[in-house]
Amino acid sequence: MTIKVTNGTIVVVSDMRTVKELLDDRSAEFASRPAFSGMDAVTGGRYFVTAPAESHYWKISRKVIQPLVSPQAVQKYHPLADMETTQLLYDILHKPEAFYDHITRSTLSFITSVVFGQRTPKHDSPIALSFREYIEQFSRVFSPESAPVDFIPALMYVPERWAPWKKMWKETQAMQHALYFKLFGEVEKRKRAGMNDECFVANMLERQEELALERDTIAYICGVLLDGGAETTASFLQNLILCLVKSPAVLKKAQMEVDSVVGDRLPDFNDIKSMPYVQAVIKETHRFLPTAPTAIPHASVDDSEYRGYIIPKKTPVLINVYLYERPEDFWPERYLLAPDGTISGLPDGMGYARTTLSFGSGKRLCPGMYLANTNTNLAVMRLLWAFDFASIDFPAPSTPKWDIENEFIDRYLSRESDLSFL
Repeated sequence: MTIKVTNGTIVVVSDMRTVKELLDDRSAEFASRPAFSGMDAVTGGRYFVTAPAESHYWKISRKVIQPLVSPQAVQKYHPLADMETTQLLYDILHKPEAFYDHITRSTLSFITSVVFGQRTPKHDSPIALSFREYIEQFSRVFSPESAPVDFIPALMYVPERWAPWKKMWKETQAMQHALYFKLFGEVEKRKRAGMNDECFVANMLERQEELALERDTIAYICGVLLDGGAETTASFLQNLILCLVKSPAVLKKAQMEVDSVVGDRLPDFNDIKSMPYVQAVIKETHRFLPTAPTAIPHASVDDSEYRGYIIPKKTPVLINVYLYERPEDFWPERYLLAPDGTISGLPDGMGYARTTLSFGSGKRLCPGMYLANTNTNLAVMRLLWAFDFASIDFPAPSTPKWDIENEFIDRYLSRESDLSFL
């Protein structure tokens, strides 16, 4: 279907056949992004995730990143994930009321270690506090607090003294630059001192001349990995715990599977292959509470024709992933009935619901998907192995109905947990 917004059109794809035919099979035609004026103002167009297909930053970032995050390459980061998830269990055990902060620290530390060669050992360390403040501010660039300049271009010409969103963009830009270049500069400092780092930044600096990479380009490539790798993984784990608290039967079933596979020992990376139900819980969390419900919109590179319709150049294309039996239920069993979570007998085009939709499609598939899954799978298995989760009014039974508006915990503003760990 299409939605008219001011003088533009948005295409919403609501069947998986179209997702495959447009965004996967014809990925080169739909590999661009719509305009993100606020993002461009903050990053100078260097945020490759939202950069259009013709952007030099997107092309060079894709070339540089892919070898570093392939399924084979991410295996070298298993010890880091092992260390961070082990500390996550320790931190929750000793201070469970701050579990949201512990999760954010764990995912942040994993990414700062992989990308910048530097751990974040405490949730109130300077880097953790700077990242929290920055990512909260950064989220406002896309919130209602920011003017809809992409739909009303004339707002770009409003003088700054009458445009509070422009002041917000400048403040965000300063925070982002300070965080990215502080971490980047510390890698450079260690390199000058003759210290060998096994991290993304060090790898890029070694190949800087070969790839013709400017210093700012390296810093922003790695900064984007920091934002995506830390924040989206933390949000996913927090959402998963919320789902388990609301679905105690699912929690017990997943814990029984973990116990049957590992017993008293700590789960390791290879165990996920023997836990189909835990895999189903992970997939269902991505579906039920996605960190980005429509993902980042694609856009057509040029005018394109599809089934007799013309999709104009630069038209945003969104994916509606709510196409399953019992869509409003948290029901991991759907993935045991069919690998993609759908059922037989659906109308034509409704099948083939690729379970990686939350990571994007086609040429815009998230390059860090394997790296994220490495850390996520281990964290989920270990949290299920170590803890029971319940609402603060335990042992009162959880309400079977969902009230997302009132029950969802704001991951930026909420510092007190309304859950208990047993």
